[in-house]
This record gives sequence, structure tokens and C-alpha cells, in this order.
Amino acid sequence: MSFLKSLKSFRSIDLKEMRKPGFLKQILDLSVFQHGLVDKGHGWKPIETCPICSSKKFEPALTVREIAIRRCSDCDLYYNDRMPVDTGDLYSDDHYLPVAKQSYLSIVDYRKRRFGTERLDLIESVIGSAKGKKVLDMGCGTGWFLYLARERGFDVVGVELGDELREFTKAELKIPIFKTLADVNEKVDVITMFDLIEHVENPVALINECKAKLNPGGIILAFTPQYDSLAFHVAKENTNLIKTEHLTYFTKPSVMKLGEVTDMDCIYYVTKGIDCGDLKSLFEYQNKPHLAEAMEELYDLLQPIIDQAECGNHLRFIFKKR
Repeated sequence: MSFLKSLKSFRSIDLKEMRKPGFLKQILDLSVFQHGLVDKGHGWKPIETCPICSSKKFEPALTVREIAIRRCSDCDLYYNDRMPVDTGDLYSDDHYLPVAKQSYLSIVDYRKRRFGTERLDLIESVIGSAKGKKVLDMGCGTGWFLYLARERGFDVVGVELGDELREFTKAELKIPIFKTLADVNEKVDVITMFDLIEHVENPVALINECKAKLNPGGIILAFTPQYDSLAFHVAKENTNLIKTEHLTYFTKPSVMKLGEVTDMDCIYYVTKGIDCGDLKSLFEYQNKPHLAEAMEELYDLLQPIIDQAECGNHLRFIFKKR
């Protein structure tokens, strides 16, 4: 695709909303805090094989807070060498609800307008009109996407592991929200997982469980960080996307392998990153204001090229049930 065509298909992001001063320090400090919660809680257990293809062959990639990130030599998935024994140390801690509210509800109107509409348009471009269709959002958090989907005309349901966050969202939005997917006793047409799959110990089991909940021809839409991207390679251990609760980091080959092992067709794959915004935050954190200003100034010119090269630090894919 040419440069001019990449610009036409690009939707900008307001970096003043999404990457405010101090953003990266806040994320890094939170990750250190969460790491401590696991240390003081139930501790860690090893991840000994690739969570996608079960290979034991790997190459070392990066070490962050004593956690080694490995690259699977067979499917190109990047994954941690350990994970919390009990994820409740993270998701049921008292801090989880306030963090979620601060991260999402503080700019919820902007999220709805910029991201929610785009996601719903993408879903309808694949499955048609919302009328008579049901959407299930995995890891629905504060429920802002489900709220917007309900306004669009979808029937909606959510799954949220965090106890306090789940009860808060149920009370606020009057939407049925369950603790686990197994608690949902109905078939749906669309399952969304925005920044969710990287938190899961067994992504293959998750996709298979979701597939069982789909009506024939149903789809899974997933957004997740991409390791093989510009911002990851520049920021390394200081990327905001390496967090204590993130267990895996996908690339295009590993997404395709996930579709293969779960017998799902990948009908859509793109990167839509915020690399320039994240590098802006990195350079602010490193006290390099001129580089930070340049990243913000050039965002609308550079990010479309990065995305078209499939080097954006967020990827999106759609799996369709056969």
C-alpha cells in the first residue's frame, strides 16, 4: 500500500487524552507494585512450554523484573517463564477496582467515541446488522464497550474475573456479567476480548471454550499487544505493555498458529498501534523532551506507515467458527 493510501485508512488518536504526562511512570510503578503483591501472596509457578504449540524450544528475548520473556522457536509466541500461582493476588486485590475506574472511566466518553464506534463498525462489517445478534465481552471491566454495543442494538453479556469490578459494573449498567465463561449458559454471535488474551494461562483452551459458545459462523474479535513491533524494540523493558499480569505477547505467526490449533479461520489481521504515542511517553520518562515532542508531532504521519508494515504494537484478529 502506498503512503497516501495508508493515510486514508488511518484513524488518529488524541495523545493528549491517551498518553498524558507521567503515563509511563504510572504504569511501571503499578507493575512493580503488582509484582510485589504476587511475591507477598501465593508466589510464582513456572511456565515450561509454549502456551500455543507446547514446544520446549525457545530463545531468550528480554528479562523484566526477574521474569524472563522467551520467544518460542516454533510458533514465534513470546511468553513469560513464570506466572502467579493464584491470579487472585492481582485481580481480586483491593487496588484492582480503583485502577480500572481510573484507567477507563476517567476518559470513558472519548473511549466510546474513538474506540467503541470503530470496534462496532468492524463487527457489523463482518456479521451484518446488530439486530437479533448477541455480543459477549470477555474481561469486560467497567463495561463501557457493552454499554455502547447495547445502544447499537446488540443483546449483550459480559465476563469479568475481578470480583469487586464485576459487581460494580453489574450495578452500574444493569448488564448480566459473570465470573467465568462456564457460567454463561447461552450461545452468542460475537465474542470480544480486548486486551484480554495476554492475561490468560492457556490461550488455546480459551479460544476452544469461546468457540463452543458461538453460534455457527460466529466470530471472536481480539485485540492484544504485538511484541514484534517498533515501540517494543525501542522501549524494551520500559515498554508500558510489559506488565506483571501479561503472560504472552503475540506476533502474526503465533496468531496464525493459534487459529490452526483451535481449528478456527483467521479472516482478519491488522496492526493498529500507538507506537509513536508510547515512544512519546518513553522519551518523557527518559527526560528527552525534544524527542517526545517529535513523536507527538509526527504521530499522524509515521503511525500509518508502521501499521501498514504490520509493525504496530497492538494487533487485531478475527477468528470465525467453521
